[in-house]
Amino acid sequence: MNTAFAPVASPSTALPTTSQGTFPGPVVRQTIKPVIIYDELEAGQCAMQAAARLLNKAVVEADTKTVFWHFNLLEYPNWRIWATADVLNADLLIIATHTESGLPGNVARWLQDCFTQQPDLNCAVVALFGRPGNYDGAQSPRLQLVRQIVEGAGLNFFAPGMQQGDSRDIMTVNLQAREETLTPTLAGILRRADCRTP
Repeated sequence: MNTAFAPVASPSTALPTTSQGTFPGPVVRQTIKPVIIYDELEAGQCAMQAAARLLNKAVVEADTKTVFWHFNLLEYPNWRIWATADVLNADLLIIATHTESGLPGNVARWLQDCFTQQPDLNCAVVALFGRPGNYDGAQSPRLQLVRQIVEGAGLNFFAPGMQQGDSRDIMTVNLQAREETLTPTLAGILRRADCRTP
């Protein structure tokens, strides 16, 4: 997975080759843009792994341009503006924390502002709150807060602990149900990527 600190707006083109030579026209490679908001390195790494596994389920070959934002940066107005711009261009937002306390006030305020004041948001949101094997359950106040904000904006929200309080790893929780909901969401993201202009 490639990483970058700013989103790339245009898809790349490549000319595939076969034993008979080059295809007559270019094949457009889609670019998927995950944004990861995290509090510590390990949480960010878990979010990267989750993004890779989720995007691999989409079955369509695509480049990824992942953007990372540390919770601390969201304390500063100028950085909040940049983070919001990245989320406006994102296909997938993952919020990851390994701490057991609530979300820091600056992160909760930024999420609230971002999702209520930006009508053009169109990304799926995944919350990874806790550690693999011990993610927050559906009754977690911080999970409920983020879910309310995201669903209030009309966006898809996913978390590993949302299924009957199950807190196992995001990739092992109710695989069939996730495939029925998340895979069509990612397919929609891929279709949107085709329509973007540079």
